[in-house]
Formats: sequence, C-alpha cells, structure tokens
Amino acid sequence: MLKRNLDTNPDKHEINEDWEGNNAAFQCPICSKIFIVTDNPVFSKSHDGRGVRRRPSCGKLTGHRLGGRKSGGNAFIEWLTPNLPLEAPWHFGLN
Repeated sequence: MLKRNLDTNPDKHEINEDWEGNNAAFQCPICSKIFIVTDNPVFSKSHDGRGVRRRPSCGKLTGHRLGGRKSGGNAFIEWLTPNLPLEAPWHFGLN
C-alpha cells in the first residue's frame, strides 16, 4: 500500500494539497482530481463523518483526516496501485 502524508507545516504542502482545521484536500495520484476529506457529515453523501473518505470518481484511494492540523492531527491518503510510479508526473512526492 502506498501512502502520502500531509505535513502540518502548510509551507511544505504541494500546490495541489491543503489542510486547514478539520478539512484536508488531496490530489488523487490515479485520476488527478482534487478531493476533500473532512469530519463534517453534511459535506458529502459519500463521506462517513469520521474523517475518512474514498475517492468518489475512481474509488481506488482513501483519504484520512484524523484531528486538526494545528492540534497535532494527521492527514494522509493511501492506495493500492502497483503500476503507479513512485514519483508521479505532477511531482506527487511520497513520505
């Protein structure tokens, strides 16, 4: 399983990711679309209200947002794609 963590320092985020409060935005390394993970159940019908969300378009990625950025939380995405290069064309670094 591949995993990409968001740094708690916003200056270290890629241009295609963000994390503010209880909301995190990621770019899917499979379909390249941006999606948001939050613990607000009103946000999306596909969201489970626990800070976990499967990518609605391709379904091959899961985003996690556990706690807020400033309160020491953790935000990351994980996926199973053995043929995806470790460094995708849009400079999607893994850490």
